[in-house]
Amino acid sequence: MRTWAAAGAAVLAAGGAAAGGIEQTVFPVGILFEPGGYAEFSLGRATPDVRGRQAVAIPVPGIGVSPEGAASGDVAADPTLAALALKVALSDRLDLALVVDSPVGADIAYPSGTGYILAGTRARVTSEAATAVLKYRIDPAWSVYGGLRAQRGKGVAALSTGYTVASDRPTDMGLLVGAAFERPAIAMRLSVTYESAIRHRFRALENGQPTAPFTTEVPQALTLNAQTGVAGDTLLFGSLRWRDWSAFEIAPPGLLAATGEALVAYDGDTVTATLGLGRRFSDTWSGAVRLTRNGGMGGLASNLSPVDGYTGLGLGLTYTQGPVKVTGALSYTRFDSIRTRAFAPLPEGSPLSDFRDNEAIGAGLSVAFTF
Repeated sequence: MRTWAAAGAAVLAAGGAAAGGIEQTVFPVGILFEPGGYAEFSLGRATPDVRGRQAVAIPVPGIGVSPEGAASGDVAADPTLAALALKVALSDRLDLALVVDSPVGADIAYPSGTGYILAGTRARVTSEAATAVLKYRIDPAWSVYGGLRAQRGKGVAALSTGYTVASDRPTDMGLLVGAAFERPAIAMRLSVTYESAIRHRFRALENGQPTAPFTTEVPQALTLNAQTGVAGDTLLFGSLRWRDWSAFEIAPPGLLAATGEALVAYDGDTVTATLGLGRRFSDTWSGAVRLTRNGGMGGLASNLSPVDGYTGLGLGLTYTQGPVKVTGALSYTRFDSIRTRAFAPLPEGSPLSDFRDNEAIGAGLSVAFTF
């Protein structure tokens, strides 16, 4: 049963689309339940196509008018993500897992020369994290786990108005705790995981000059994972993940004082639901399919994060030979139609642009070893 359960997990990891906000990866809770020692390296790449059209004409001082219908061009970069996970058994009841990944990130660039009001705007957020988690098995059915995450992040942006900001790269800590119930005879497992918020205190240069520090909260999250065997070689699995993105904003003090607005802020939280089916075809081959739905945050989206809500389909295939397991996965994501938030001189709360018919294709590869 381990083989097809791992195939399902690999499909989830290789989706390419975030679970909401600027989330890129989610802690792989399943690694805690691998028997013995386990190591995995995974690599994924997404190719999104995200485009919008201006819903209104906007006067640009000294230049003219940015016209209604002006096209943004493709604003999304093609991210490549890597992660490393290691799990060791410290005793019959105690296990340790270490995971290194890039949990949040974004890379947006509006092409120059399009006539679009934000042409030439760029913004990038990067992160690195190391998470250490201990799992204690109370009895064959119940276990608890908890640990620490050290995360560092950095952001840079250059707007079409000429404003620039670049932060330092602080490292801060968060908690991860959870519990699980298992019935191994039928491959059934139910787990709930809570991740605390991580608050970064940034020092930054705005327009090349140092300004007062500001705080950005990478928000808390709660995840429910479930799986169960439904036939001799078939596994049903799914998850439900909530994240408090309404608590997130990037608000450098100089920009906030001048415009009254944050650089990036979200109107609501996200809930992401996943349902999948894994199947073992032979001792060496297994596969899985999964469907994901994120309902979005609602309201007007940020111009530096012009996606909100999506539906995704993923396929994965795993080859197992002795202690080595290789999984490949492909995914397709269709983003919901949204409108982005306008800024001065337009009235507050009015839309700027329509982003429709956007999509992403993702591919992933993971190599795992048991020992």
